[in-house]
Amino acid sequence: MKFQTVTITSEDADIRLDRYFKRYHPEVSFGVIAKLVRKKDIKLNGKRADISTKLAEGDSLSYPKLQETALTTRDSIQHKDKDIELIKNSVIFMDENIIVLNKPSGLAVQGGSKIKISVDDLAEYLKYDYKDKPKLVHRLDKETSGLLVLARKTSIAADLSEVIKRKNFHKIYLALCLNTPKLASGKIDMPIEKTLDTKTNFEKVTTTAKGKNAVTYYKVVDKAASKYSLIEAEIITGRTHQIRVHLSSIGCPIMGDDKYGIRSEISSGIRDKLYLHAYKLEFELKGKKYKFAADLPNYFADALNDFGLILED
Repeated sequence: MKFQTVTITSEDADIRLDRYFKRYHPEVSFGVIAKLVRKKDIKLNGKRADISTKLAEGDSLSYPKLQETALTTRDSIQHKDKDIELIKNSVIFMDENIIVLNKPSGLAVQGGSKIKISVDDLAEYLKYDYKDKPKLVHRLDKETSGLLVLARKTSIAADLSEVIKRKNFHKIYLALCLNTPKLASGKIDMPIEKTLDTKTNFEKVTTTAKGKNAVTYYKVVDKAASKYSLIEAEIITGRTHQIRVHLSSIGCPIMGDDKYGIRSEISSGIRDKLYLHAYKLEFELKGKKYKFAADLPNYFADALNDFGLILED
């Protein structure tokens, strides 16, 4: 039985062990997870885990390759040539440590019950001269485009997880928003909390004093009158859907965001997409400084052109 080890990030801190597996492995039943716990096949920080244990940032979680345990396996899927070509064409950088993608909008990072294809599935085609496929170390929403880093070795994945944990993984996003903030730049310091929507049975993030600390810095890059704005955002805490929630909270929802904003405000220059792009990334690994910028998707660039918004970079 093959095992995998992940480091818990701030996004998954304070959730129960069973909720973690429901979030990232919805195709595997609670019964299967409970059985693995009883057999001591799931370990937390090297010790036997309990199904109700709350995870903490920095915890090391080890468990079997669940595809081998579930009744159905995503490994049996025959990937289409166009999907293989898509993931290979998304690579913008590779060295002995990492592979960097400019992920397309609409491609999920990890699999799930309603996910047909994901970066994790297609990473098999990014092994090149390595034996094992590259490993995920952070995530982007399915609808968000832009920079995604994969570790080519398990040891590098651990090192990158430590970089992220220490908040030395600097990400800057671009968002096309409805309306313009009152201030041209500022800090949004507003706790956010994950809640379960009883109608849809999906998690949603809301701003609440009871939530976890969340900080976003933003700057208006350009604006079209007061109706549209191009905003640069840098997240300090990296909570789930943080930028989407924070920008919506100041009256500037991201175009195409039907969860925290609107899709009804559609003009001729807007497609049915989320206009959020992981634009720049900077970090240091093994004494080497990495710095990347990812081109905007065509639909995003076209919208800026239609609205007369300028990104000077």
